[in-house]
Amino acid sequence: MAIVRRWVAIAFCEAVLSLILLAIAPTFLNSKNPWIGFAIWIAVPTMVGGSATYVATRSLNAKQAHALFCQACPRRSHTVTPLDFLDIPLEKVRQTLPQLEAWQETDETKILHLSPLDLLR
Repeated sequence: MAIVRRWVAIAFCEAVLSLILLAIAPTFLNSKNPWIGFAIWIAVPTMVGGSATYVATRSLNAKQAHALFCQACPRRSHTVTPLDFLDIPLEKVRQTLPQLEAWQETDETKILHLSPLDLLR
């Protein structure tokens, strides 16, 4: 959940910065340097769109990684959510898939409180 809180904080800062930039853009548009105002009007949607694309891509990858994890460890599927996979790359889950499928809960892993998700991290 820390990553979600960080994303919300970044989104808030980005919204404030966007509003400030959009508020000063008309000043530049009506000055001797209108290209600065145009640059602001182009930069703000690009920044917001880039952030939205990043969040959408990471969320989609987390959903796919969660599905792969649930296939490899069906007994653990009820204990994890896609939010747990936001900071774990999809490629790492794919590479670790054989170890996840071979994972067995033994007395040693229970004593150490290890889970298949710990193996990914």
